[in-house]
Amino acid sequence: MSETADSSTIPCDEILFRAILKKKHLADGGVDAGAFILRHQDEGKLSTWRKKLVTYAVCRASYKTCFGLVTLHVGRVRATVDGERSLSLDVIGDELPSDPFPGHASILNLPDPTADPVLAERVASLLRDQSRQGSD
Repeated sequence: MSETADSSTIPCDEILFRAILKKKHLADGGVDAGAFILRHQDEGKLSTWRKKLVTYAVCRASYKTCFGLVTLHVGRVRATVDGERSLSLDVIGDELPSDPFPGHASILNLPDPTADPVLAERVASLLRDQSRQGSD
C-alpha cells in the first residue's frame, strides 16, 4: 500500500512546503506574514504540501506563478503558542482527487482574519518566524 495524504493527522516529525504565490509576500530576503493568513477561498484551511510525498521542484513547477517555497515543521506548527495561550493548530492530510500531485495537507484552526484581524496577523507572524526557505 503506498502512502498518500488523507484526512488523518500528519506525524509531528514531517516537513511541509508552503508555496509563495504572490510577490508581495516576499520581504527582505524572507517571506511576509501575509503568506500565512487565511483567505476567504481557503475555507479555514491553509494549504501546504508534505515534503515526504512531493519534491520541491514538482511542487514549485505545478504553479503558474510561484515565487518560492518555505518549509514548516509539523510539530512546531502544533506547538505554536501566543504568549502562554496554545492555539491548537493542527495539520491533516487533505488530498483531493483534483490535486496536481500527491501530498496535500492543511493547517487547521488558524484565526479568521475577518473576525479577528489582529490575532490572525499575530499567528501568521508566528508561522512566518518558524518557516525556512524551502529546498530539496
